[in-house]
Parts: sequence; structure tokens; C-alpha cells
Amino acid sequence: MGSIVCGSKDGNFVIGPSPAETPDDTSELSDILFMEPNKDIEELTIIEFTVKCTNLFAENRFQLLSPVAYVSVEENNEFVKKIETEILSSTLNPIFRKPIRAVYSLQTDHQVKFEIFDSAAKKANRVLIGSNVFSLHEIASRNDFVTKDLIAQGKRNGMISVGAKELKYLGSMVTMQWEFISSKFTKGFMYLRILRSYEGTVLPVYNTETRRAPYNWERFEISVNRFCRGVESKMLIAEVVNLDAGNTVVGTAKFTLSLLNNNPMFKIETYIGEVPTGILALNEFSYSVKNTFLDFIHSGIEISPIYAIDFSESSGHSSSRLDENLYLKPIKNLQSILQHYHLDPLYPVLGTGALFPNMSSPSYYFALTGNIFQPEIPTHTMLQDYYKSTLTSIFPANQTKYSEIIESTIKYVQHEIGDMQKYYILIIISAGDPIDTEQILSFFPTVTELPLSIINIRVPHDLIICENLEKLKSPCPREFFDVFEHDEISKALEKIKDHMMIFAIYKSLNVAKKTERSRMPRSSTLKVSPEKFKFRSNYFTKCKGEYIEFLKKIGHSQDKIDEVSNIGIPFLLMDGSPNVNLPTRNRTRTTRQRSIINMEASCLNCNRMVNKLEESPCGCKYFCIECIDKSSCPECTNREKLS
Repeated sequence: MGSIVCGSKDGNFVIGPSPAETPDDTSELSDILFMEPNKDIEELTIIEFTVKCTNLFAENRFQLLSPVAYVSVEENNEFVKKIETEILSSTLNPIFRKPIRAVYSLQTDHQVKFEIFDSAAKKANRVLIGSNVFSLHEIASRNDFVTKDLIAQGKRNGMISVGAKELKYLGSMVTMQWEFISSKFTKGFMYLRILRSYEGTVLPVYNTETRRAPYNWERFEISVNRFCRGVESKMLIAEVVNLDAGNTVVGTAKFTLSLLNNNPMFKIETYIGEVPTGILALNEFSYSVKNTFLDFIHSGIEISPIYAIDFSESSGHSSSRLDENLYLKPIKNLQSILQHYHLDPLYPVLGTGALFPNMSSPSYYFALTGNIFQPEIPTHTMLQDYYKSTLTSIFPANQTKYSEIIESTIKYVQHEIGDMQKYYILIIISAGDPIDTEQILSFFPTVTELPLSIINIRVPHDLIICENLEKLKSPCPREFFDVFEHDEISKALEKIKDHMMIFAIYKSLNVAKKTERSRMPRSSTLKVSPEKFKFRSNYFTKCKGEYIEFLKKIGHSQDKIDEVSNIGIPFLLMDGSPNVNLPTRNRTRTTRQRSIINMEASCLNCNRMVNKLEESPCGCKYFCIECIDKSSCPECTNREKLS
């Protein structure tokens, strides 16, 4: 095995000597945002930002600016400056070149603030041109730039665009096997030492094992990051060293990774000064680039969550303190991240394990909206309203079952699967232990072949031991089912990422190919266009048509059919008698789903789609009801003066 650790002779093999201590070139990867201490950088996903601005505001049309960008991250609810870019001269459309790098992971969300200042020499202090805040997921999930207004004192002073690319070389590997052929040096122990150049000096990269002639060293693998810091044109030096002669170099050659990659059977002469000493031959070479989760996302895949709240046990259910509700909080935390990986801002929220009034048996698949044909919800505030309304309408079933909601989700995915542009996640939040494990397991072979994962979020229940959940294991071909506690959302997100990558490998998907999605890109305003609404409603529209035909066939009155058609029904009751009562539930004003289409307002802070924006004390309307108390209004009392 190769090493950089010294050793002694042992038969034909000896570990090469350790190189002299030299400064490393890790400075080019310093100042990485969100870097955790004691983490191996090659095990992380690092993205690099590109920041550019357009049409920066100048006081007169002949003035040019000297812009500089400050990059700050949110720590303890405050933004702390971390990086300052170079100063560009005489431009209103700067493109900053200083590397801005950050650690990316699906399970954590970070806010990054970009501030653009004018640092003209005539001004004593730098003047803020404008700023805006981006979510790390908002940037990383996109193939292209994310563009926002630069705002200062309520004025829009230009546009800022931020894009990100993954530093793939950190996870890429090079495999090589070298041989030294010489007529002059045929005796003694030799090893191969590889070095790279850095600021006028050389740094050790790798030492092979030491062996007697023939000098045919073992194959070794090394990361591209360690080999050349990802720069394929960086000069590398190979030295053949004679251990018996006091570590004397008997041959030197220079090459680049690009040269090796283009010439797999590469051969080069070695020299001492200008005297040739032999041939260094590359007998084996491979350059493997590891596909990553962001490759999967950038190939056009969306993450489509489907949430299901279990009402079969009363534990944890309460209409008070909804921000801390053990069923709603996991949805809020998951959706705050997953929303950036799904074009449609609406997400289905279903219910299971509830007994409705005038019904003889519980339902294990119903919509919290009260309309199973439109179960999607646009905001967490509306979800809270639907949840409270549901609590006043149902009773716990006292038996937990998952099979019906899994079967219905399978039908939904099979209908929507189409171009394989989505990966679906059924997230069940439950305090119960399902009693229908045999039925659940019978669906697992089907789930294996679908772009679908099932995540069970456990709500604490002192009287229930989840023995049945322990029996639910994913079948051998791929992993797609896991159970997490309600406070393990980060672990659940990490596992979702693993499930998606396993599915990509299982289906041999080309995740490296970047493609533009066929539908409109997700806008920062999260508006629902008629085209998106139509696309999103296809499956549920189909179900609605089939159920209306069913009601007509068994003889329900036209009034009842019209009621189902206009306002929907909580769940599908497939009873063949026309005299049976159809399920109903209490309704709130938020259950008018048709109002979703008319939601054209967007909160400046959270970018969520809302019916209306709330009025700030100064009279401006920029924020939704959830953000109005915790956000600073970009306008001010001097608004008239600014205009």
C-alpha cells in the first residue's frame, strides 16, 4: 500500500519515507460558510456561489460605481459578516469573482444575506446600494440564477442574481498504476513520489510502496482534491526515489491530470537534470466522478411530499398552541426545506384513523381540507385552520392502520409518474402502532419499483410500544421505509436523500445530465398559474369524475351529486346504497379551495402565496400575517420623500 508514512525494508516491500514538512495549500478552501470543525472536507458537499448584479442605481446617468459585496450568515437571529469580495471599478453591472463557498446539506437550512456597497474613493464611508436574503436551498436547488431586488431604505436599487455550482472534484477519485522502466537503474529499493506545485514550492501528494525491480508499483486510488485540488491543468511532479542511496531521486517527470485523462496509456521520459534515466509508464488509469444528490435534483427531479396526519390516537392532538403541535410542527419543519425542491407551492395533507359523524366505520384516507378532490394546502396557517376544523369534526378510531393511505398513495404516484420527473415522499405522522402490517408489507414490492419513500414520524405515546412498526422493513432491492421520532427531522431529511440516491442507482437513472423542467420554473412569488393548477389537479379530477359517475349509478339524488361536485367530500364512501348518508365535516372559510387560484400576493420575507398582505404600522403592505411582527418593513415614514 502507498503511504506518506516512513517505514523500513521488509522483503521486497517497504513503505516510503515521509516527506519533509511543507505548507499545505488548503487556504484556497478556507472561509467555507457553515463548515463544522473536525469535518473531512472530502466527505462534504461544497457549493460555490456566483454573484452578479445588474442595473445598480447611480445618482446620475453618467456616474459609475465601485461595488463590493458583503456576505453574511444568520447566527442567533442576527446576520454576521463572513466574506467580503473584491472591489470592482466603474461598473453598474458587476460580476464578483472571489470564491464564495458553503457546505450544503438537505437536512439544514441557512439564510445568506448579500449586501452591495459602493466604495468609490471620493466617499469616506461605503454606501449601501441594496441587499437581500437568500435561502441556501433556494440557491442550491436551481440550475440557473436566483434573482431578487436589491433593496435599501425601501427603494429598489437594482437586481442581484446568485447561482451555485457543486465542487464535484471533492468527491471524484483517480485510480492509477505506474511502472518505472530503466536500463541504468535496475537494483535497490525504489518508490514513486508524486508532488504538486504551489506558490513556488512543491507539496507531497502520494508515496507508493517501495519495492525491488521490476519497479511495477501497486495500483492506488486518490481523491482529485488531494491530487490537484480539482485543477486539471495544475502541474504535477513524479519522482522515482532510490531508498538504498539515501532517498536519492533517480528520475523526474512532469505532467497534469488533464494529460493523463486524455492519454490512459501515458508514458513519459524521466530525467536527472537533462540526462534521461528511464521511462515512467501509466499502465492503468481511471477517473471516476461520483454522482451526488444535487446532480439528481439538477437533472430535473422534484421532491413531492405527501403528508398524512393520524388521528387514531388522541395523544398529542390539541387545538391550542398549534406552533408547538407535535403533528403540525414536523410538517412545518419539513416543508420549510422541501418547498424549494418542488415547483408547485401546494402540498397534499391527508388524514387517517378518524370516525366521522353519522358514519359506522372510521376512515383511513381523507382530506383535511374537507374535499378529497382538492387536498392540497398552500400555507402553514391554512393547515392550522384545517387541522382545528378537523378536530371538531371527528373522533379517534382507536385503531391505527396505514394500508389504505399507502394503497391510495401508490395509485396517485402511478397516475402521476409520467416522465419520472418527481420523487414522492409519503410522510405519516402518528402516535399509533399499525395493526395491518401484513397488508402494508403486501404493497412493498410495488413501492420498490416506484419513485416513492415512506417516512413514519413518531409522536410520543406512553402507553404504546411500537412492536408492529419493527416488522416493517424495506425489501432487499432498495431501501424506502424508515421511522423517526418527531424531533429527528434532520435525520429524516438525510434519509430521504439516501432513498433518492438508492432509487437512482436501482433504476440506473442518468442523474448527471442537467435538464430543464418541462413546466414553468418555480417563481419567487409562489403564484399558482392556471396551467400548474390544471396539471396538479389531474389525478384528483379523475377521481372526482369517477366518483360522480359512481353516485349516479347507484341512484343518489341530483342535489346530493351537485353538492359533492361543488364543495367536495372528505373521503370516498363506496357504499352501494343510495340511502346511506355521505360523509361531512365542519367547514371554515379557509376550506373554499377555489380561492387558491386567486392568491396573487407574495410575502416579501417568506415568499409564500397568501390571499392578502398585512398592513404595517407605516401603512405599507409587504408581509403576510405570520411575518408582519418579526420583519422590518422595507418602506419607511419617508416613503413620500423617496418617491
